[in-house]
Amino acid sequence: MQYNAAISSVDELKTLTHLLRKDGFDVTKGLPEYYRKKKIVGICIDPDKNKVYGVNSMIMACLCSVRRNPVYYKDIMDNYDRLIKEKNFDYYLEIIEKRRNAKNA
Repeated sequence: MQYNAAISSVDELKTLTHLLRKDGFDVTKGLPEYYRKKKIVGICIDPDKNKVYGVNSMIMACLCSVRRNPVYYKDIMDNYDRLIKEKNFDYYLEIIEKRRNAKNA
């Protein structure tokens, strides 16, 4: 089980990764620098392995092409306990479905 999250600023990335580190996650070093250099556009959070790493634009494009859009920073922060602490993957899929339905409405 993994969550893909689109990040839109270095500040968002730093805030989220700091919180994840505090909760015992192993966060790939250099994520803010990679984001600044446009080498990543988001992150992958693996609550089962307590790992966080960058996701490049090709991976995000593949996710979107199979209609499995990533959630956004705000979605993770607003639902942090439910997604990260409770590891509720079904709720992650609900967020994606709501976003897809809103886009098609």
